[in-house]
Amino acid sequence: MLRWFAPLCAVALVALQLLWEHFHGGVGSHNLLNRADLPAISNWWGLLTVPALASLTVQRAEKQQRSFSEVVHGFGIALVVGLIVATLFRANLHDIILYVLGAAMLLSLALPAYRIECVLGLVVGMMFVFGGVLPLIPAIPIVLVSLLFRAVIWRGISRRR
Repeated sequence: MLRWFAPLCAVALVALQLLWEHFHGGVGSHNLLNRADLPAISNWWGLLTVPALASLTVQRAEKQQRSFSEVVHGFGIALVVGLIVATLFRANLHDIILYVLGAAMLLSLALPAYRIECVLGLVVGMMFVFGGVLPLIPAIPIVLVSLLFRAVIWRGISRRR
């Protein structure tokens, strides 16, 4: 049942955001890296990305037989980071965003931030400011650092013991 419920909730969440935007000035588009000379991505793409991430989260959690609370914790931590970044962006505190994302990168060395629920949490936390696609840009390096650190460093340490 959760396999269908999570993507449906994601569709509903994005649809609510799009309805809000539609009735408050139109559905937004966001330029890559907040630069006008780069292409803009419409928030409509969130109808594909967020439900796809939700579906992948449920599938991976079932396949790896992880507990619901473990998935919720990963999602929750990333959601808080995403909300902080979105709030700082709205407050025009762009310099502090780099520190928050740097702290998330450091945190990804200790926690398995490469898991899809963490990506989903970050995207959901940031989607009301940046849409459902642009939050994937900071998510990718965080995931890669976490994955590489766990694959290379942790395995190297465990082999030496």
